[in-house]
Amino acid sequence: MLEPLDYARRDQGMMYLGRSLRDFLPEDHLLLQLEAAIDLRPLVAPLKDAYCPDNGRPGVHPEILVRALLISRLYGIPSFRQLCRDLSYNLAYRYFCHLPLDQAVFDHSTITRFLDRVGREAFDGLCQELTALLARQDFLTEDTYLDSTLVAVGASADGLGPTRLSAESFAEAVVEANGLFLGPSGPEPDAPVAVYQDHRGRLPLAARDPDARWAKGARGPAFLAYKVSALTEDHGFIVGQRVDHATVVDHQAGEALLSGLPPPRTLAADKAYSAGAFRAALRQRGTTAYIPLPHGHPPAFLHPQGFVYGPFTLTCPEGLPLQARHRLDKDTVRYRARRQECRGCPRVESCPAARRGGFELGADTRELVRAQAVNGTAAYRRAQRRRRAVAEGVFAHLKALGMRRVKLRGLARMAIAAALAALAHNLLKLLKLKRERPQPVEALSAASLTPTCRHQRRRRSRCQRTPAAQPAFSTDPLGFPLPAPAALLFAAAVGTTRRTPA
Repeated sequence: MLEPLDYARRDQGMMYLGRSLRDFLPEDHLLLQLEAAIDLRPLVAPLKDAYCPDNGRPGVHPEILVRALLISRLYGIPSFRQLCRDLSYNLAYRYFCHLPLDQAVFDHSTITRFLDRVGREAFDGLCQELTALLARQDFLTEDTYLDSTLVAVGASADGLGPTRLSAESFAEAVVEANGLFLGPSGPEPDAPVAVYQDHRGRLPLAARDPDARWAKGARGPAFLAYKVSALTEDHGFIVGQRVDHATVVDHQAGEALLSGLPPPRTLAADKAYSAGAFRAALRQRGTTAYIPLPHGHPPAFLHPQGFVYGPFTLTCPEGLPLQARHRLDKDTVRYRARRQECRGCPRVESCPAARRGGFELGADTRELVRAQAVNGTAAYRRAQRRRRAVAEGVFAHLKALGMRRVKLRGLARMAIAAALAALAHNLLKLLKLKRERPQPVEALSAASLTPTCRHQRRRRSRCQRTPAAQPAFSTDPLGFPLPAPAALLFAAAVGTTRRTPA
């Protein structure tokens, strides 16, 4: 196992000054507040598997490198070279990273080798460890919100233009591999081979970052990017994130993200996740989906005219099951009524199933019909309002932490950058919630907890107010106070409980 960092050595006084680095830092510094509030040693435990226990020791402790990477996210330092330069003269950075003044700062290439050594799985483990601690602290709720954004890559798109070959010539010379097309960049015999995203040679990929894909956001032209999906809960904590190619459909990325997490109670998302397969997967896992319906779905004639979905069939208003023909190439189902069964039916002239060929619906129409009832409730409207406030606010904060454009290249390193940004976001959110927690109070008698107004009586009906004989507060590995029932009872009775920020 890796030896823990020597915290006593960092706090020792400098021989020639008789003081320590801590004495030169202000009390309200962000890094000092994080140091006092959160113990990072349990979070770095997943990194020990990347080092051999009996074959040498790492030159730089992995916790020091994780702390340095957190600084780069917290303060928006774009490159590792700049990070090492800042570590050389910034006293707060040195103190947070356990680097005394008499110790040289490691080279920037050390960070790159460290990322390649531990991999994206180790940084995902850091996020999972913090999420587990948050869950034990009862900070996380079962109401979640899913969204995604495009993150621009550090590779430049200058000099990347479509091929100068015609579409026919390019089709003859191109070789397809894994959905990408390799072909000459020009008609010359010695033209260099380039990688293209489409079969016509219009979207060339950067040679330095072949995992990046061309994508177009809500505004502006297309750019090389990755897609980052994040699952947030009601307080704004990120409980899961995933990085995919920019061309991956949103609901496919969301389904892959949720498959590795415990199923939440509710999930709110935008129209990009309104797919029947995604809704069916959520329903099978016991999650209530609050997702808008796409335009034109479900078809308006299903309910007014009385068409009813059964377990496997669609039934017409007269109670007759319709023939269903699945078209796998178009992912649709064509429904048609039997002519001999429709004879004498008063609706035969207006029934769409009695027409020649019947009518065609998408394969996910059944789930969309089921979702129509859910989307008419007040809970759906409340979840959508909350989603716009929470999910979009979280992504705005992630972009402020440096996720608007990332210089790391490759899908694996981009996943590491997303994990570090999520880790920094959760740590800042955790620090903010700790500041706003009510101070410990003494246990009061039951007679002093009698509500005096209608508002306080409503509060009393929502929680149990029983005096506790246990100590007011205890602590956990993060160092957070755990309030006893008596403290919560006093806060609710006198009206001093603060609303938890989004």
